[in-house]
Amino acid sequence: MKRPFLLLSLGLGVLASGPAAAEQPIEAVMAAMELDMGLIPASSIDTQGSSATMFDVRSSLGVISPYNAPTFGLMSTGNVNNIEALEDYDYPGSGPDTSAGDRAAVSFDIEVPEYANSFSFNFFFLSREYPEWVGSAYNDTFEVTLDSNAYQGQIVFDAFGNEVTVNNALFSVVDAASLSGTGFDADGGTGWVTTIAPCEGGETMHIEFEIYDVADGVWDSAVAMDNFQFSEDDPPNDGPWTGDDTPDVPIEVAFLSPKEGDLGGGYDVDVHGSGFDNTTSIEIAGVTHDPSLVTVGTGGETLQVEEWPAGVAEGSVDIVIRKGLEQVALANAFTYWDESGGSVPPRVTAVTPAEAKPDAPTELRIRGVGLHNDAVVVFRTADDDGNVTDTEATGVSVTTIEGGQEIFATTPETTGGWADLLVINPDGLESDPAYPFLFTEDAAAPPVTGGTQRGPCNQTGGGAAAPLTVLFGLFAIVGIARRRDGR
Repeated sequence: MKRPFLLLSLGLGVLASGPAAAEQPIEAVMAAMELDMGLIPASSIDTQGSSATMFDVRSSLGVISPYNAPTFGLMSTGNVNNIEALEDYDYPGSGPDTSAGDRAAVSFDIEVPEYANSFSFNFFFLSREYPEWVGSAYNDTFEVTLDSNAYQGQIVFDAFGNEVTVNNALFSVVDAASLSGTGFDADGGTGWVTTIAPCEGGETMHIEFEIYDVADGVWDSAVAMDNFQFSEDDPPNDGPWTGDDTPDVPIEVAFLSPKEGDLGGGYDVDVHGSGFDNTTSIEIAGVTHDPSLVTVGTGGETLQVEEWPAGVAEGSVDIVIRKGLEQVALANAFTYWDESGGSVPPRVTAVTPAEAKPDAPTELRIRGVGLHNDAVVVFRTADDDGNVTDTEATGVSVTTIEGGQEIFATTPETTGGWADLLVINPDGLESDPAYPFLFTEDAAAPPVTGGTQRGPCNQTGGGAAAPLTVLFGLFAIVGIARRRDGR
């Protein structure tokens, strides 16, 4: 018998005291699962009579950490505060805490984003019924029921269609070291597994999470729930899927935001791309960053890296993103600058379009970092004798965007040929390196700018300026910047 002290204490009518009830609002538990509470009508949330002592928000349970930091939601067939103390309960109404029955549930409606074709979440089911009641039909069970235009029914089960109990094929974590301090040290669990299910963009679907005892109330179970996400991807096999990891989705890396920073480090950097999960790591200048400081963003489309490390010297460094055996390396992906000595020159990373007719004023979108308000844009040329001429652009306006700044400017009339495009800040510092720009009669005619609304999204009223937004976004993502010094 794994817990003789418990049965003895019950027989003597004595109960070891546990911590006070958490009394976490169910909305906090749902938010800890990464559910977007803005998509859930408050009136639709229903715990169906479950005691508040059966729910909690945790940053850990023994050795179990959140699938997606910093917290996860916890639900139990008993009082969550007594899990680690190995205190179980008798039949409903006769145990030491009659406020905690043998069934906990939360159900709610949720609005599905227009882009979404599926949603996913992670769970870690634990039960004290292992190994005594393996093979029995009377096991605690975890179920998630979906009512969607795309699917109706229970969506968590193993590859053989078994519900989540100790008899489930996913119930494979049974060594004490992997469960240390959880209260299930001598029992077992599934480990973190992933469920992916279909949905229909724009609909309002209904979901119920439920854990319950079958026939007995003595042997409690619990489930940690985390990382609820919507995705535009279709679920595997067009139906609900549950496994010990998400299907193999290759990682793709687009760009860093910001792409540069001070030598001292300590700031946050987002890596944008797709296919990231909680096993993804990042190596910066040959050193793997602390995994506890790397968080997966919504839909696996960002890696949020906290406490970016300090650099050794000014200049660019490589980063490597790894997931399992897969890795993506980006050369010169991040640039360090020593800002301790004063101002840092601005840098231009993309210009759209990259050429213009010499006698037809053309609006440009210039992206970079360190581009101050009241900066000017000039086109610098030199004649055969080395005489330098700066021709200033007109209509300059600066906007802050994710990852840096953006300038709108109109090209001046000038002679044909190559020029160095430079941004000069009010303190006199010029962008380094210069950005090569071509004035040529072969350039496409400037777009019609009537109706253009300048701003971070550059929304248009249907004019020809819209393709610039697409081109600029592509340039920003792939980091096309024709820098002469290769930096």
